[in-house]
Amino acid sequence: MKKNKEKKNFKLLDERQNQIVQKACANGYVFLVVYLIGIILYKFATDGDPIWELIGVLASALIVVVSRRLMGDIEQPVDYLNRPLPTGSSKPEKQKRFKSYLINSIMFGLGFAVMDVILLLSVGYDFLEHEVIKEILPNVNNTLTIALSAIAVFAAGFIVSFIFEYLIGECYEVKRYNKMISQLDKEENE
Repeated sequence: MKKNKEKKNFKLLDERQNQIVQKACANGYVFLVVYLIGIILYKFATDGDPIWELIGVLASALIVVVSRRLMGDIEQPVDYLNRPLPTGSSKPEKQKRFKSYLINSIMFGLGFAVMDVILLLSVGYDFLEHEVIKEILPNVNNTLTIALSAIAVFAAGFIVSFIFEYLIGECYEVKRYNKMISQLDKEENE
């Protein structure tokens, strides 16, 4: 068996070389995503149709997530500052995770609210005639319509994000991480 490997000239990478390859692949991926986002923005500015670029960005992100899952990549859940979150079941640990989900959801909602205001201001006030807020409250001025729209978008983004953050964090990431740690401890003790 050893002779076959020598004849085929197999070269196994050590950890350092493997890390260099991973970083190079990650840099290529980041370049591709930035390039696609640039094309998307250009097509939006020139009234083009960026559907294929959007599909490319979303599909590549999905492939990264699925690949990590299939390769058994388990990382400890982290907060909004990339600090490790506790994974225990005590009340203080759960509260710390809850606070992290809350802050992530607030930032998500604020991001969408800011994008909503920028969109409404950049498209112009003619677009406001078609806003849902304007249809519900027809006698409201445009500034209040923008503010109410931003509040509604923030609330919707916050609620949806918090539900997903909490469910994915508690029901998936923490349980999966704890299961993997207990499995590694069991294998170590055998």
